[in-house]
Amino acid sequence: LMIFAILRSVRLMCWALMVLGFLIFIFGVCLTNGTNDFLVTAEMWNDPANARLAAWFGTLDRAMLYLFMAMSGGWDWGEFYEVLGVLPKFYLFLFLAYVAFSLLAVVNVVTGIFVDSALQSNQADKDFVVQDEIAKQQQFGKKVKKVFEEISTGSGGRITVEEFENRLSDEHVVAYFQ
Repeated sequence: LMIFAILRSVRLMCWALMVLGFLIFIFGVCLTNGTNDFLVTAEMWNDPANARLAAWFGTLDRAMLYLFMAMSGGWDWGEFYEVLGVLPKFYLFLFLAYVAFSLLAVVNVVTGIFVDSALQSNQADKDFVVQDEIAKQQQFGKKVKKVFEEISTGSGGRITVEEFENRLSDEHVVAYFQ
């Protein structure tokens, strides 16, 4: 059951990853731009006080990696906030907006999508179980009909009490009624 739920969720997961990747890209571009605007000279890039800022947000690929880490719990987002503290307040607000949006909105929506998909899969499984039970009952009905046809000895499809009692000693007939 769980495997079917996961397989049905693959398409939704791909869309969620694309949205998440786009979100990380947009915020990564903004924070990388802010870092490059702040670190205008070679001395500022090489200053040990700005080493983490340059290493974490100096290039787009690194900024995206660290934004993903901040969102997924791979690294505490508070450390990133402290490092970004030297940038104008707009970038701090932007980073906080990213953390709030990615943790509260995106992750909860993605979780909701997977839960909904699992519930739909569960409903489909219930429908399958009901159809299977109906098919079993139809098969049982056919078998019982066959037994009664065998019991009937040509009296127009009717069975007398004597015919029925005589056949109850047959273990095949008894097996049908157990």
